[in-house]
Amino acid sequence: MQKILNDNHWFPAATIIIGWPDETPDDVQYTIDMMSDFREMNFRGLVAPLLYQDFSEKNSMHFGNLNEAQFTLFWKCWENNLRVINDIIPIILRNKTYGPPMKVFMYGILKAGTWAIMRYLRGLCKDLFNGRTPDEIIDKYARSRSISAPKIQTKKL
Repeated sequence: MQKILNDNHWFPAATIIIGWPDETPDDVQYTIDMMSDFREMNFRGLVAPLLYQDFSEKNSMHFGNLNEAQFTLFWKCWENNLRVINDIIPIILRNKTYGPPMKVFMYGILKAGTWAIMRYLRGLCKDLFNGRTPDEIIDKYARSRSISAPKIQTKKL
């Protein structure tokens, strides 16, 4: 289904809320695994990571109180989004509605925006986790085989 959508220039979008009050470490790890599965399946859809907010601000999440697993999930979502945005840029540039100046402007905005987001996240990681880089943190949550990946049943002949 997702391939049919992408072949016709439709890209699914989803929102993930990070830091829900009853969120467990397993919940975060399963979602990290799902993002890894998306990459292996060549899923082309945007995943917007949002921090949990409540009306009282008592239980709200802020970037300053992300743990390593939550940061990893946020990072994986944006890695996915960068891949998808890079796929969308040529589609925008082929659009005959936009003139050359608008195409250059759109390309520049998309590239600069995604670069700025990843730069911010790298700096945030160093601030939150004693100077460590995202690569040092993300490796801790990688699994060789995702537990959320669909299991394939085979028949013996």
